[in-house]
Amino acid sequence: MTESDPILKTVPGAKYLSDIERWVEDGVFTYPVDSLPNVYALPVTVLLQIAMYVRYLRQIRGGEEHRRVLEGLEIGGIQGFCVGFLTATAIACSGTEEDIAAVGAISLRMAVCVGAYVDHDGCFAQPPDRTACIAVRGKGGELEKEDIATLIHSYPGAYISSLNDDTCISVTAGAADIQELTKDFQACGLRVRTVHVQGRFHSFAHVSNEVSPFGHA
Repeated sequence: MTESDPILKTVPGAKYLSDIERWVEDGVFTYPVDSLPNVYALPVTVLLQIAMYVRYLRQIRGGEEHRRVLEGLEIGGIQGFCVGFLTATAIACSGTEEDIAAVGAISLRMAVCVGAYVDHDGCFAQPPDRTACIAVRGKGGELEKEDIATLIHSYPGAYISSLNDDTCISVTAGAADIQELTKDFQACGLRVRTVHVQGRFHSFAHVSNEVSPFGHA
């Protein structure tokens, strides 16, 4: 990755990938869950989600479990939120259970790429650029995206990072601004909850032409 895009050299990816290998082999989870860099947390999340799906298949039994799951979800499809989209894609694109390993490996590499870019812009930036995320929920009825956009306008770098449902929107902003931003939302009668996500996800800050080669096997 660093050969393709040198800006990622600030991210100690080799160290964290080695720690993931150690976790897989020995079960040693090295870091506190609430302070994981994304280059570690995202591939671990994909691995756990795939493992949970395979475990679910073992509980179904009856033969060709994966094919039967795909057939049962033919209309709605397999859905994933944020990094879960990578896992959902791997499962949906796998014709057999054996394919999950090969296709899942591609999603795993993509998760490493996403995590590295988010961390390069955040915890491994020079100097580190700390952000925080909150979920904002209305007390009744739909929550308008335009209203949230107006409220965060005065906070530099703050943006709507996800539309969770009709009544809940996630906002990412500088860590130093979160407390005041929370007060502003609460003053408008909105409920606010901390989301334990570090870095800028779903942001144009990470648009790059360098990522695409890593989607290939």
